Amino acid sequence: PGAGAADRGPFSGPAAFGPVVPGQEFLTAVSVSALAPAVVEGVSVAGPGVVAALAGNGNGEEVGAEFREGIGTEVGRGSRRESASPPRAGRTEAFRVAVAADAPPLAHPVFRSGISENRYRTRGDWSRAAAPPAFTATARFSIPAGVSGRGPRRPAVVLPDPGLSMPIGALAGGAGETDAAEDRVEIEVRVPVERFEANLPYGYERRVLEVLPPVSVRFEPDFAVAFPGSAESGFEAVLAATGHAAGEFRLALSAPAGFRVAPESQAVRFGRAGESARARFRVFPGGDAEGSGAGGAAPATGAETGAAAGSARAGIGPVSGSASGSTIGPTIGATVAAVGSGAGPDGVGAAAAAVEYTRIAHRDLPLGYRIRPAELRVAALEAAPPEGLAVGFVVGAGDRVPEALAALGAEVRLLGDEALAGGALDGFDAIVLGTRAYAFRPALAAATGRLLDYARGGGHLVVLYNTDELVPAEHAPFPGVLPRRSEEVSEEDAPVTVLAPDHPLLARPFRIGPADFGGWVEQRGSKFWSGWDDRYTPLFETNDAGQAPQRGGALTAAVGAGRYTYFAYALHRQLPEAVPGAFRLLGNLVSWRRVSGDRSGEDGSGGAEGAR
Repeated sequence: PGAGAADRGPFSGPAAFGPVVPGQEFLTAVSVSALAPAVVEGVSVAGPGVVAALAGNGNGEEVGAEFREGIGTEVGRGSRRESASPPRAGRTEAFRVAVAADAPPLAHPVFRSGISENRYRTRGDWSRAAAPPAFTATARFSIPAGVSGRGPRRPAVVLPDPGLSMPIGALAGGAGETDAAEDRVEIEVRVPVERFEANLPYGYERRVLEVLPPVSVRFEPDFAVAFPGSAESGFEAVLAATGHAAGEFRLALSAPAGFRVAPESQAVRFGRAGESARARFRVFPGGDAEGSGAGGAAPATGAETGAAAGSARAGIGPVSGSASGSTIGPTIGATVAAVGSGAGPDGVGAAAAAVEYTRIAHRDLPLGYRIRPAELRVAALEAAPPEGLAVGFVVGAGDRVPEALAALGAEVRLLGDEALAGGALDGFDAIVLGTRAYAFRPALAAATGRLLDYARGGGHLVVLYNTDELVPAEHAPFPGVLPRRSEEVSEEDAPVTVLAPDHPLLARPFRIGPADFGGWVEQRGSKFWSGWDDRYTPLFETNDAGQAPQRGGALTAAVGAGRYTYFAYALHRQLPEAVPGAFRLLGNLVSWRRVSGDRSGEDGSGGAEGAR
């Protein structure tokens, strides 16, 4: 197939070959050699589908052409045959494989449904660290009994060119002369079918051949915010699709009752495996959306369809909420259907739930995949923050807070070193320093004076949880203590007490209460201050079982005409999970400048209680 061995020079690389998909056909070659007299009893390839042994192999001899269907079927058994002299001689068998249309795609043997699940579940053998190979090659040898020495080599499996050979290790076996009447020991050697993958300029790497679905789909981002009480409450959902095979496919969202999607579906086309496309949808949490009929846009052929829904209005009804007005929102899924091979009148096949396969590739390590359903988690809030919020963000350890701010409707600008050193900051309603930003951004400490001046001038400087590279005595407006071994509250359901319920940060635009800490995952927070100046106000108290009450996780202080807040509660873990209370807290933090009103007498209580 493709460029064979005859088309390549002596220094050409091997033919690269990607994962296979259900319904695909490919060729593979199995090379077997022995270092001592041995009989090759049979060579076979097994996997989900139909495997046929081909006549006219690398050794020029016919092999059995019989084949059977099913998983684990041994096909292409040859006759008993002594390996030729010299002992290194062997045989190469070629096979044509037609992957079954219902072949199961790669799946992790150990999994959990999400970060909120506190245990893992298994598929099949719980002791396996990785999924078994989809296709295996087996060689059966018989060797003289009672004779030691070097024996048959493990078979080598090659994709897609039967003219290549990949020896894989060696086995101990028999050696010496014998005749066919003597007792023999039969052994079986099994290896996974592998493929070559280019990793230039480093060369080519062997990968275990995997079965993937024709299309991998993920949401970008995979969380959203809905405002059912707003007149214009729709939000955009973007599907990023990667084709593992050429073809045309139709993408759609599977929204729960009460949600409408426009358009109903969109088509994407891939000219070859590895291409990507994006499809944009508009989601409305209730009511009707104009133009929400079936999508009739032409298929995308490049990087993006770009076909967003047109103008739309939604008549939005209330969404059930908690005492705080928030609700754990629904999950929206996605479906994929092949176009051109279906039994329906329009040629569209049956829709299947879309799955995300994200490659995890590092040199010298086996290729891995993050496999999970394509899902969009939605946080429903009773109202939107003020329009036109401008937020400057200093990226720390790769958290996704900027995406969450954008989901709230804020205009987010990522601040680089030049902006910190000399850019205009006054136009921001809030500046947020991301998780561990002081550890990852050396320029941040040098910008302390400019950031504090921004706060004194009326801005709100918000510092998310940071390690001890943040020195409150140097980087904060008033003294505090963040020790190297700072406290954290690791029980995600630890009780939380609101210490200053009427503080503007907890009152507008959302009234914050204990219900906003429901549904949290993994932890309450980390890197709490152990002591602080009286001018700081602690907002919450929480603790693990057996731990002293902790008040140093959320501290705020008036600074001139503005405000400084240290917020070590784990928003960066809650926001990607669409925990509504986390979005409400974040919305209050970045809205303070717009909604604060009279700022006198806001702070200065509780500082002594926090200094331990």
